[in-house]
Amino acid sequence: MYKLVVLNAPLGAGMVWRIVSVFLPKATREKIQIFSAGEKKQAFKAMRELVPKNKLPKMFGGDAEFAFPKLKNITP
Repeated sequence: MYKLVVLNAPLGAGMVWRIVSVFLPKATREKIQIFSAGEKKQAFKAMRELVPKNKLPKMFGGDAEFAFPKLKNITP
């Protein structure tokens, strides 16, 4: 894993991360960033450091157009 960025994490995720991270090697801890909904500016900054702006969807502060693919109705 190169890097993991978690966006809009629930409040409890930060607390769990602080407990779990103590048991992980430093190299692993440095690869993981967790952001709550109130930390959008910091989260978008982290995303822009990892993904070129022209590849990053606008919803994450980039320039790329993105639309969720339409799924077929699969109900029986």
